[in-house]
Amino acid sequence: MRAAGCCSVAQEYGVRQRRKIAKAGAHTGCLMSDFRIRQGVFHMHRIGADWSKTSWGPLMILVLALCGTAFSQERAAEGQYQMSGTAKAATRWVLYSKSSGGYHLESEIQNDGNGLRIVQVEELNAEIVPAAIGYEFYPKDQKKPSATMTCEFSGDSIICRSQPGATSKPFKYRGPFWLWPEGLFAVDLPWLLDGAVNMARLEKGKTSVATITVSGGSQEEWVFSAEEEGMLEFAGVESMEIGGTRVAVRHYSLRSGEETLNLWIAGSGILVKMSRGEGDEFVLTNYRQYKKLIPELKVESQGAAQTAS
Repeated sequence: MRAAGCCSVAQEYGVRQRRKIAKAGAHTGCLMSDFRIRQGVFHMHRIGADWSKTSWGPLMILVLALCGTAFSQERAAEGQYQMSGTAKAATRWVLYSKSSGGYHLESEIQNDGNGLRIVQVEELNAEIVPAAIGYEFYPKDQKKPSATMTCEFSGDSIICRSQPGATSKPFKYRGPFWLWPEGLFAVDLPWLLDGAVNMARLEKGKTSVATITVSGGSQEEWVFSAEEEGMLEFAGVESMEIGGTRVAVRHYSLRSGEETLNLWIAGSGILVKMSRGEGDEFVLTNYRQYKKLIPELKVESQGAAQTAS
């Protein structure tokens, strides 16, 4: 279902969702991902307000100390996710190899409307499964973040920390999920859902995927909730073109009610495409790798990585 206009989204979601967005201090504008899905199905609308018009003051209640993680300065890969129908990338990301193993992701959400720069930070294992997800908020012309947040995943527990503030009690949840900090409407959606698919490790069959919503932090008690997003199903192995080269991809479908979201993941776990249908999708562009994450593609030198930066 496509909404008839960008600013008709609030009407589409109804009074309940408008109140929820207003409480979070967000402008009920265009969907970030252009995924215009009705309320209660694939809660993509939760993370979709036009971030160039978003009021960020209420988000500072989610202030946390982002746990420092040592990682090498060697890039493993980099790229952009671009929305259909736009010439501008939605996010630009760099994946670093960590000296301790696994990866460190930094994805900058493109937001030049109000001067606030937002970086999504993830700690990933060797299978590109997230162990922690956080965000850094940079005021205009500032090199240090004014606020950060992170939530760590260990076993079947999720723990979020704040400074100043208290550490949350462990929230118990078992199974694949994607994390949404309530009130935050500027995120790298492809990486969040890529993490959920990589958690599932499906080679056949299907499994349920949940949305874990978290709120609180510096001045409020932590609140967690889990809601089933839909059924993730392995659809098979296909091929897709990346930069003129055909690569093998694993095709997954995430179904909820009558809606279906399709995802294609290549190599070690890199999302190549995410789609609700023609004209409503994210596509990986300008991809370069300095480690063999997608076997069919060439590995460039670290010198090329320095040039790219």
